[in-house]
Amino acid sequence: MLDSWETPPTTVQESWLTRGIIPLAIAVAVVGVLVSGRSGIWTLNPLLCAAILAGACALGVWRIVHPARLEIGPQELVWVDTIGFKHHYAFADIAEFVVDRGTRYGAQVGFNWTEDSPRRTMLNKVAEALAGVDETIAGTWAMSTQDLVDLLNRARILPSASR
Repeated sequence: MLDSWETPPTTVQESWLTRGIIPLAIAVAVVGVLVSGRSGIWTLNPLLCAAILAGACALGVWRIVHPARLEIGPQELVWVDTIGFKHHYAFADIAEFVVDRGTRYGAQVGFNWTEDSPRRTMLNKVAEALAGVDETIAGTWAMSTQDLVDLLNRARILPSASR
């Protein structure tokens, strides 16, 4: 899939299935509260429920229209989150990408900084000692975590002549 940089950067988007899970769960919970009646601890103002439901729907639409994505270029990985912030990671600063199974959210892409990277801080060293990775890239992507880690490691070690 990625053997040279003669093609434009590769983009991996967040899985379409997970984009709407959180807003859908919020919406189902709010509808459940509205349907369950107005008794006991679940008594909420219907206008508050409507506002939460509208917010959940807006969040769902936003996440579908603006999914998180990874842009894998010749020099760096750019993680664009759902808010639009861009997080840049130079391949020269990354020692390896690994599958991080130590999170409560399932397998995620983890990576370790090189020893001489200016981004490797004492906190990263503590994180690596505790979790096995310096940092993770959160998200559920449109490909398996292992395939994404393999793709990122191929991109990281492509010959500098192709960059």
